[in-house]
Amino acid sequence: MGKTTLQQEQESKLRRIYRIYRTESKVKKILALEKKWEEYSMLKLDEGEDAFHILYKHSAMKELIRYSVNQFMKDWGRHGFSSEDFESIFVQKSWEVTMSHSWSDEYYLFEKLPNAFKQKGLNFIRDNLRTDKRKANYGTVSYKDMSPYRFENKVETKIVIEQVCSKQEQDVLLTYLECPNLSYTELGRIHGINHHTKVKRVLKNGFEKIKAEIA
Repeated sequence: MGKTTLQQEQESKLRRIYRIYRTESKVKKILALEKKWEEYSMLKLDEGEDAFHILYKHSAMKELIRYSVNQFMKDWGRHGFSSEDFESIFVQKSWEVTMSHSWSDEYYLFEKLPNAFKQKGLNFIRDNLRTDKRKANYGTVSYKDMSPYRFENKVETKIVIEQVCSKQEQDVLLTYLECPNLSYTELGRIHGINHHTKVKRVLKNGFEKIKAEIA
């Protein structure tokens, strides 16, 4: 009897991680967490959401959370974020990803979590950079490294940005105004722009549009 489509997909998925990750230790971690997820799925029938404790306590899960916390603290700790902030949201995200994970998914649970943590962390940073106090200061902010485009007046800067700038320019400009000490690299990381020179170009274009509008 030939193999089912699902069996073939599982074998293909296994071959892929051996091809990509190469090291036996990494593959073992991926498969160990997947096996623990299978245990969780069975336990969930009796314990419901509480069954997640067997995954949360697993060494591979702890390692993934700890690594992401350390990476975000390295980049964002100096901006007032704490390791407890990131650990809390990553634990919550790990539960959400675990709940939606399926044996037939293209990727193993271990592979899904880092990207999920990254997106969750960036969303958390973006949301927390936007405080009411900062929003109240749009009209008086000074723009670093943009002396040809600096302007300080009573114009409702946020409204102007939304009227004349593209969506990408709006996102980058508003984050920049809310936290002007961010580097171009950090701004790019928040908004998915992979090079600091492109961030600078987006800011420049946005500032020129605003300058022309209020001139």
